Amino acid sequence: MDTKAALKWTLYYRGVAWASGLIGIGFALLGLKLSNGALPLSWEGMTQAAASVEFAVLGLIGFAVWQVGKTAAYYKTLTEATEAQMAERFDPELIKSDVLSVLDERLAEMHTDLEATRRGVEELETSDAESFELDD
Repeated sequence: MDTKAALKWTLYYRGVAWASGLIGIGFALLGLKLSNGALPLSWEGMTQAAASVEFAVLGLIGFAVWQVGKTAAYYKTLTEATEAQMAERFDPELIKSDVLSVLDERLAEMHTDLEATRRGVEELETSDAESFELDD
């Protein structure tokens, strides 16, 4: 894989992973805000907000969004990059022409063998006909 394609797929993966992480953090911050009515700016406020159900639920949703987004980005990046690389390396027309050239060579060999066998049979027939004598 060339450097340009590798950089493209790396940036794509990192972009989707970061986006899912930011969305997950957004859910967690929303949970903090809903639990307190405002974003807690002190340690005591954060511990009280963290004990709330809203923060727990939205924090888990945020964590799930981050992990699923990161995994989906990895899967899509790996699949697309592999398919692109395989399409670049294995040209169907090149493989087709290689197979046809091998088949043509094999058919030419078979034709040569068949001609040699036919000549051998004809020689046997003529030699047998000459050596066979008819008695009167």
